[in-house]
Amino acid sequence: MGRGEGAPVDGGSASDGEEGDSVDGGLPLMGRRGPVDGGKKWAASAVDMNRAAATALGAAAVRAKLAVDQEEREIRRLVMLAVENQLKKLEAKVRQFEELEDVLDREREHIERVWQQLFAERVQFQAAQLAVKPVPPAAVPAAQQTPQAALPHGAHVAFPLAAERVQSPLAGAPQAPAQAQPVLGTSMMPVPSTSMAATGPTMASAAPQ
Repeated sequence: MGRGEGAPVDGGSASDGEEGDSVDGGLPLMGRRGPVDGGKKWAASAVDMNRAAATALGAAAVRAKLAVDQEEREIRRLVMLAVENQLKKLEAKVRQFEELEDVLDREREHIERVWQQLFAERVQFQAAQLAVKPVPPAAVPAAQQTPQAALPHGAHVAFPLAAERVQSPLAGAPQAPAQAQPVLGTSMMPVPSTSMAATGPTMASAAPQ
């Protein structure tokens, strides 16, 4: 009985040891080494995966940065190319405007020379006309002009004869009345006196009116 009880005690101790072992790891020491090594490997693989992911992310970030830098350089190159093209176009337009300005200056100078030449020719022509132009006749005094110009068309003025003009200053002197002398083929008409002869032109000029 004592041994039997002791055996179970020993067995119990053994079982207790086994239970203690099982409580500690759940498996014997030989069987517990395998899972412990697997956990280490899993932890190591997780760390490696994290490191690999970080490396991949870093590489992707570097590549993205390089791509961004390359795109920026390309954009700058394109912008510079566009600016250079615009500058070239502006320079070409400026050259065209300069050439056009030169042409306009030459045309203006030519027009000024032609205008001066025409002005000189005009002055010479006017001088030649003044040199060749005939002198107009002297104006006739109004007293010497015939009174027919002031009379209407068809009117005539009766002028006294030369003898009457000579006798007109002596109109105040008494003279014997002239007697009509008969002439063959003519009617007998008395010759007007000197006073009537003097007033003859006035009466004759007033008659047509």
